[in-house]
Amino acid sequence: MGLFTSGQYLSFQSLVALTRDKAQVTLSHPSQRAPEDRVKVVTETAPKSPGLARTLLILASLIVLAEAAVFIVLALLDLRDTPSERLASGIGIAVLFTAYGIGQLVAMAMLFKGRSGARAPLIVTQLLQVLIATNFRDDPQLAFTVGIPAAIVLVILLSPPVSAVLVDDPM
Repeated sequence: MGLFTSGQYLSFQSLVALTRDKAQVTLSHPSQRAPEDRVKVVTETAPKSPGLARTLLILASLIVLAEAAVFIVLALLDLRDTPSERLASGIGIAVLFTAYGIGQLVAMAMLFKGRSGARAPLIVTQLLQVLIATNFRDDPQLAFTVGIPAAIVLVILLSPPVSAVLVDDPM
């Protein structure tokens, strides 16, 4: 297939449907259509994230937003409660928690827009949060605050409707 300019027509023996960015372009043999209809562009497309998938994406985005806020607050609390002899360690942990929270905010924004690039980082962060929650076994309330939302987001991200919307299909 090559490029063509105004006045030139592609010759095809049968109907060819091309799909690019979910917009369908239909080309046919010139003798099968009137001159003004030789190239027909169909602008109707399926919605990017239909019904249930969109609702689940919004729910996951809100949970991730809350998780990010929790990690940023944990960073501040950890920094406040760090004794002076462990200040370097406390600062390091606070920086890690803050960076983690900011990373989740970026991924949340991508997820809210329905971008597929948010799925893999969020799956990794949710798995990490489940591991972090097990580290809070001395404080069950904190463990549940961190672990249960992570499990919910994992279920949402791996659910069939969301997977269908977020998985890139090169075909």
